[in-house]
Amino acid sequence: MTDDELKGIIEGILFISGSKISKKDLIDFFSLDEKRLNLLIDQINEEAKVKKRGIMISKLNDGYQMCTNPEFHKYISEFYRMEKELELSQAALEVLAIIAYNQPITRQQIEEIRGVRSDKAIATLLDKDLIMEVDRLDTIGHPILYGTTEEFLRCFNLQSIDDLKKLE
Repeated sequence: MTDDELKGIIEGILFISGSKISKKDLIDFFSLDEKRLNLLIDQINEEAKVKKRGIMISKLNDGYQMCTNPEFHKYISEFYRMEKELELSQAALEVLAIIAYNQPITRQQIEEIRGVRSDKAIATLLDKDLIMEVDRLDTIGHPILYGTTEEFLRCFNLQSIDDLKKLE
């Protein structure tokens, strides 16, 4: 199978899935090594960039997903008259930043950092699927530990949480 055929099949699989496909599944299906798969994905994205395509492949943690090219978001939004989905209050943004940089973290730890209650902001972030319960502490009361989601990565155009800029 040629590289062009492989790239076409990869694009088709990702397009039809509508969600993230793990690297492992693609590697196993095509009997490729990770380096070759990454090279093919990079080539697909480079061709899409050069040809100004409206779609691209986004790398998310241990997988890939077909998504729209952020360069054309304005036009796609206008066409569908989409409202800005990610409108967050200042409190919600603060809580999201605290969780992103300190995950996993409890509500109490968040409130200690902020100095105010954060229930409403946490509820908003859960509703928008930007954070999730990742575990519970093995202490009295078993408080919830929060972390960010893949939706968070997509919204902020990150491949993994490690892509966040380091705090000084």
